[in-house]
Amino acid sequence: MEITTKEIILYSFCPKLFYLKKDLKLTPSLEDYYADTLHRLMARFLFMARDGVISAKELKMIWASSAIAQRRKHKFAYYNPVNWKSNISEFNKKGAAAIDFLLNTFPGMLGSIIAVNETYNVKLSKGITLTGEWDLIQEDKATKEIELVIFKEHDKLNHIPIDQDYKAVLDTIAFMKSFNSAPAKVSLQSYNTQRKASGGISGAHIKEVLNDAVSICGAIENGTKYKYLSYKCKSCPAKLICEDARETV
Repeated sequence: MEITTKEIILYSFCPKLFYLKKDLKLTPSLEDYYADTLHRLMARFLFMARDGVISAKELKMIWASSAIAQRRKHKFAYYNPVNWKSNISEFNKKGAAAIDFLLNTFPGMLGSIIAVNETYNVKLSKGITLTGEWDLIQEDKATKEIELVIFKEHDKLNHIPIDQDYKAVLDTIAFMKSFNSAPAKVSLQSYNTQRKASGGISGAHIKEVLNDAVSICGAIENGTKYKYLSYKCKSCPAKLICEDARETV
């Protein structure tokens, strides 16, 4: 079985949402588009920074093209809020802030870039292969230590311990399996602010998440449909079409 980090994270958020998206092939939510566009914007910036040529015009074009695509899709997307125009307007404001951050602040925070959006493919356990991407691997210019950076679309990084971020732990597991050593530091970095949280992940927690991921793979492979998680319904992008969510929000 081959599974992606995104699939494991989605299932851990809510098994019901996982099957809704998989079976109904839902149109991505505005939040999904926002996260995806931020990711592409950051990746392009990092490639340009690595090559020493940064183009503000190209970054703005990436955001503008994404906004146009969203406007076409979300105007008729049946499970998105009716105020899609104001949402896209807010989306563009966030894009302008992100681009300003990348051009004027973020370069001074970078180390020596080793890899950007590097794909990994590792064996989690017998019969299970995990695929995903490391957002950024860089070397500290002063200490020469290797840092694994995971970018987040929100800036509430101090509220979430590093070892409680599923992607951070899964990316670390993939790093250790690929290079037979752990990164010196794992960091969560906001896409558009200077907020950053760094730390280490214990071996015990890595083992716990690894076992959890293997269990999730087994549940997905067997088609197990667990009960929805009502405490997460309020922040679910599919709450308007999910009968269970409508009962709780």
